[in-house]
Amino acid sequence: MTANSAVTTRIADFAAQTRLSELPEDVVTSARELVGVCLASGFSAAATADARALHEFLAAFDEMLPPLGAEGAVLGALGRLSPSAAVTFNAACMVLGGAVAPGLPGPEVVSGVLAAAEMETATGRPLLEGVAVGAETGLRIARAIARRRPTSGWSVRGLTGRIAAAVAVVNTLGGGADEFRQAIGLGATQAAGLAYLAPSTGAALLTGRAARDGLEAGLLSMTGWMGPERPIEGDRGLLRLITGSDDAADADEIITGLGEDWLLAPLAMDGTATERAHRVLRDEKPIEGDLFLRYLRRIESESVQGADPGTERP
Repeated sequence: MTANSAVTTRIADFAAQTRLSELPEDVVTSARELVGVCLASGFSAAATADARALHEFLAAFDEMLPPLGAEGAVLGALGRLSPSAAVTFNAACMVLGGAVAPGLPGPEVVSGVLAAAEMETATGRPLLEGVAVGAETGLRIARAIARRRPTSGWSVRGLTGRIAAAVAVVNTLGGGADEFRQAIGLGATQAAGLAYLAPSTGAALLTGRAARDGLEAGLLSMTGWMGPERPIEGDRGLLRLITGSDDAADADEIITGLGEDWLLAPLAMDGTATERAHRVLRDEKPIEGDLFLRYLRRIESESVQGADPGTERP
């Protein structure tokens, strides 16, 4: 197998083998802050007219479907939705609240991890582990696309967010390398979306759909559904489709230093994101406040106990 044909397999192995206890401290900090800023931004936006309109729309569709016996918690003071609708709503609210820059993974990954953690099948794998491997996967694919086609007009989050979310979900659900490979394929085959330069309802919908598709891709992969064999690096894979390049070096760039030189690490914020999330939870008093508070406390505990402070970046 050439290096070029091993990209998807290498990402799957990285996601399956990564453990929170082995991550550098700055990676854990970035993952923790990413969760905090997404939750704080999402709660702040959940009471807006745009968020209420989206919730009403999603709830109406839920009512048209047969009961699934499962519900997902939503940010804010609105009622529960189906898991797919809830993850759509939560990721969209995070974008409406200006969580992170449009080109960076975050809302789709965080909302996917929290949705997976809420399900009975969740294994208790560290939430920050799923956030870290999902975000890192998205960042690396996005970088490879941006270097070859920086002005393609396609949304980076639309192209990579489904893959990032699917990887994060499978990690949270305790999947293995094969499930990761299939989830990457199922996520990549749904890539779509035009670029938006600022938080907007269009960007929010795009991210919400990426989160939903990523969640469903992850769940389907856990049941044995299969995606294309080489969804990123293949002759008809995502990288070739978007960039037009068949240079193996472009694909190899995605996996060079994977698991060692973390792109997520430099994204560490000012260290106050989780504090802001606590403050918004206290002030807004959302319906599912106790649940999200438990998640916040869990990631804070993981960030203290999980990372090895002695681990140095190469």
